[in-house]
Amino acid sequence: MAFADRRIRFQAYRKQFAREWFAPLRWIWRQSRPHRRRIQALLATDVLLAVSGVAVALVNKRLIDQAARAGGFFDPPGIVLLVFVMAVSVGCGSLTGFLSTLLHERFAFGMREKLYEQIIRSGWLPVSVYHTGDMITRLTGDAEAAADSISDLLPNAAQLCIRIIFAFWVLCVYEPLLAVCILAVGPPGALASVYFGDKIRRLHRDLKDNESAYRSYMQESLSHHAVVKAFQMEEKCADTIAEMRKERFSLQHRRSRLTGLVNVSTNGLFSLGYMLAFGWGIYQLARGEITYGTMSLYIGLASQVQGPIIALPTLIPKAMGMLASVGRLSEMDALQREPYGKAEALEGPVGARLDNVRLRYNREAIVQNATLDIAPGTHMGLVGESGAGKTTIARLLLGLIEPEDGCAALYDARGVRQRTGPETRSFVAYVPQGNTLFSGSIRENLRVGNADAADAEMLLALDAAEAGFVRLLPDGLDTVLLEHGGAVSEGQAQRIAIARALLRKSPLLILDEATSALDLDTERAIMRNLRASAEKTTLLIISHRPTLLGLCDCCCRLDGGVLIQEHDAQKERVNDNGQ
Repeated sequence: MAFADRRIRFQAYRKQFAREWFAPLRWIWRQSRPHRRRIQALLATDVLLAVSGVAVALVNKRLIDQAARAGGFFDPPGIVLLVFVMAVSVGCGSLTGFLSTLLHERFAFGMREKLYEQIIRSGWLPVSVYHTGDMITRLTGDAEAAADSISDLLPNAAQLCIRIIFAFWVLCVYEPLLAVCILAVGPPGALASVYFGDKIRRLHRDLKDNESAYRSYMQESLSHHAVVKAFQMEEKCADTIAEMRKERFSLQHRRSRLTGLVNVSTNGLFSLGYMLAFGWGIYQLARGEITYGTMSLYIGLASQVQGPIIALPTLIPKAMGMLASVGRLSEMDALQREPYGKAEALEGPVGARLDNVRLRYNREAIVQNATLDIAPGTHMGLVGESGAGKTTIARLLLGLIEPEDGCAALYDARGVRQRTGPETRSFVAYVPQGNTLFSGSIRENLRVGNADAADAEMLLALDAAEAGFVRLLPDGLDTVLLEHGGAVSEGQAQRIAIARALLRKSPLLILDEATSALDLDTERAIMRNLRASAEKTTLLIISHRPTLLGLCDCCCRLDGGVLIQEHDAQKERVNDNGQ
């Protein structure tokens, strides 16, 4: 039984090791494919830089021996060789810096672009579980760490390894026993680095999670600045940020302490190697067994061996941080892109149908056994309590989410039918709740609905949405809106959003509380315009207002996750007082 338990634990550890170490390395290696030639060029210059360091030690030995020899003489060829080797070293150092910077920028921005496209093209539901601030942190800080691994960490590690190998080989030629003794102190230091490195990697991931939470909270509080002011939350927001900062400082302190332990343990061990080389050289020099040049060579080569060995552990914390960041990035890359199928040729007005649809969020039933038929050209109202799942119905018809059971589909008057999905969104125009305008000009916002819309078309759509105020603005369509539609009121932003949807000219239009910020007269005017200008358009109006629903042909209620198709909405007409 004990053996079986140990075997299970070993298998679990092996899977964890593969997930946390090999999987990130494989992922970053795949991402580096477009940059392999630049990486090879950078590694080549690093090899020359490593070789030139050992070559300098050999040339120095020659010059010192020539000068120390009885009747020593000046060695012009040796001086020329030294100048040449030094020039190669300086040139390679400069070229390495240039190539590293170029590779870092191309890799970082290329990865951000790729992952951004992956997120944008992924399904709405998987992406919605991530906070925007967290995703931005991954696309910035984590992408920087991953780029450093390719442009800095990998070349440095390769250069240091080459320096160790080459210097060790040359030292073996002169004094094999000394070379082995110097190298022997390396494994204990490396093991200590690996032991502490795993802890550092976990702390780095915690720091990144803290940074994501920190940035997310700042983004939300700044985005809702008016709410913060209205509820006098300034003190609370400042205190929350201060607490997050304290937590970050605590994590950083722990990581710095572990990094310090790595440096102390490894530097202490590796300093023994230098002392050994120096002592061995002094001993042999005193006995006349070596020359002054050989003594300088011992010290130089020992530094070439010890220097990289000492430097390698300092790369361990960077490597651990890189693994944590790459793991967070690979989560974004693992998001599944929406599969675009072939769109059916739906013609004329398009209807929508739900057949025994069931859907849950976090194990809670939002829609259950829902059946709904919106005939082509019908104007239907959808009502229900707040949180009943009305917006979920809209997302089903948009193909943003798929039902667990049943089918959501669009169809035309001929009976041609297609399940909702990414490819059917061209048949749907959508006006969501709230202010959904982008920063930029009104013209740019309207062209989200139709990229080829002319000014005349835009103005007609604005008139239909009762947004004629745009004509009176000093810059008209070129009026620049700030974040969240700043520079216009909430009601004006809703009217621009309606105009944007009308420019799409889709056969199915969904209005999700799209007129909640408008007065009754403006709301009714917009609905009259819609009925007149979109006579053949199927319209789904999600609203609480009975006056608005009274303009629909029929009405449906969502209650307890069940859709109930009610009698004609025309019978529910009410006056302005709601009586």
